[in-house]
Amino acid sequence: MKKLFSLKEWVTISDAAKNLSLTFKEDLTEADILRFCLDEQLKLCIHFSNKFPAKSTKVVSIKSEGFPTFDGVNSSIVGDDALSIRADEIHYLEGLYDVPMIAGNKLGIEQKYQKIIGVGELEAEYGSVLVERDGQMFSLYSKLPQEHLKPISEDGNGNFSVDYVKREMAKFDYIPLINFPENSSLVIKTKSLREFETLINLENNLEKPLATTERNSLLIIIAALLKYESIDPAGRETTSEILRMTEDLGAPVSDDTIRNVLKKIPDALDSRRK
Repeated sequence: MKKLFSLKEWVTISDAAKNLSLTFKEDLTEADILRFCLDEQLKLCIHFSNKFPAKSTKVVSIKSEGFPTFDGVNSSIVGDDALSIRADEIHYLEGLYDVPMIAGNKLGIEQKYQKIIGVGELEAEYGSVLVERDGQMFSLYSKLPQEHLKPISEDGNGNFSVDYVKREMAKFDYIPLINFPENSSLVIKTKSLREFETLINLENNLEKPLATTERNSLLIIIAALLKYESIDPAGRETTSEILRMTEDLGAPVSDDTIRNVLKKIPDALDSRRK
């Protein structure tokens, strides 16, 4: 199953949870995967099976870059991000795109996460849906539904004729999406899962105490380096000399720690000589 899994470019949120559950022998859920994405430990993506309309978009972080001068027709502020959406051309997206955790995206995924764990949903709408590929950002759009063009009769109360409405709506054939489209799939790249697994395994290994064999090997390496420098581990000035070396390295170690390590060298050498 692992071999077949590695051949896939991406997997669904559900399959990602199942795979990581098998890898780490813990029960992980779709909510856990979304949490990892929100914390930017996993990279969330979206897959379009059919061509999906979008417009080129520029996103500027107000915190780091200040308030921008907009060059797009449709512009907005979402949280700490400023969006400038160009209205000159509709692009049709197909395949796999990244879902960056910025602007309204993060709020949208947070809402999905809260819904799954059952703590309620965010009330506010969360703004334009942004996707990215090859350094290019896009805002997702939707074709204006025909029901928005239903006839409006003149009744003397400010209502307009259907012809007027059609002419006005024709200027806005596409409207920006404010939530993730149903005819697409939120997914995780297989490569991202592998990188996540490697990182977690590395962190777990670093947290494990050294086994006796590993500790003795390190002590023997220290002994060999000291011998090469003609330094006696049991010498009176050795602790002070190594302390100065660590200070010169910019990573000082206390003299007590050095002294304790040096005391263990003879036993480590004896264990290997037997």
